[in-house]
Amino acid sequence: MIKQHHTLTQIIMGLLDNGFELEAVEEAKPPEEMMDIPGMKDELRRPMMLLVKAGKCRADRHCDGSIDRRRFI
Repeated sequence: MIKQHHTLTQIIMGLLDNGFELEAVEEAKPPEEMMDIPGMKDELRRPMMLLVKAGKCRADRHCDGSIDRRRFI
């Protein structure tokens, strides 16, 4: 299997720029019972996976690909 490494910006903006609407974003983390495994606590700093749920924008929603940056202030 070939690993792919992308920035958060590449993932999120790639979806938004192509007409998708974000529904959920979650950083997967190891279960508590795995925290004694060497190196596992480091995964909390740098998650192993990013889970993103996105769907195509529907006609009844405002999804023109633009970002209202005022939402982030």
